[in-house]
Amino acid sequence: MVGMVIKRLFSIITFCIFFLSSWAQYRVRGVVADSITNEPIPFASVYIKDSGDGVQTDAEGRFSFHTQLNKGILAVSYIGFKGYEKKINMP
Repeated sequence: MVGMVIKRLFSIITFCIFFLSSWAQYRVRGVVADSITNEPIPFASVYIKDSGDGVQTDAEGRFSFHTQLNKGILAVSYIGFKGYEKKINMP
């Protein structure tokens, strides 16, 4: 009886830890702009490499998305511009 209760309690604790860890999300946001003119670049692709996380910038070059990764390589691409990559680490 006690062994069954301990197993069940362990299963519940394990589930809670897994469930709470899946809620750990980081917000990535910013503005994509031309490095020479400082004009915003609308509809550029912004994403974390080797993940499914990313978005396109809005008409003012702004972007915002959530990821479960706490580090990676943020990449920006747009037709007619050289691509940009930067290593990121979230606290």
